[in-house]
Amino acid sequence: MTQSRVEQVRPHEWENWISTHQGTVLDVREPAEWLMGTLPGAEKLSLGRLPTSLDDLDRSVPLLIVCRSGNRSQLAARFL
Repeated sequence: MTQSRVEQVRPHEWENWISTHQGTVLDVREPAEWLMGTLPGAEKLSLGRLPTSLDDLDRSVPLLIVCRSGNRSQLAARFL
């Protein structure tokens, strides 16, 4: 089992983090929230669907997990 590192990224630093880590944005909000907008290029997977969608995630790519306030992204990071 590989140990993962979880770090917090400030909102204004997300693009630099993605570029530096060659990562992907994972938006774990709900579909109705995505309609209000999301970060460019973000993959959308609501937190509730995460446990049943693990095979859909590329485990070789670092993830920047985002939500509205940080609570759901923190739960998702802990789960992953």
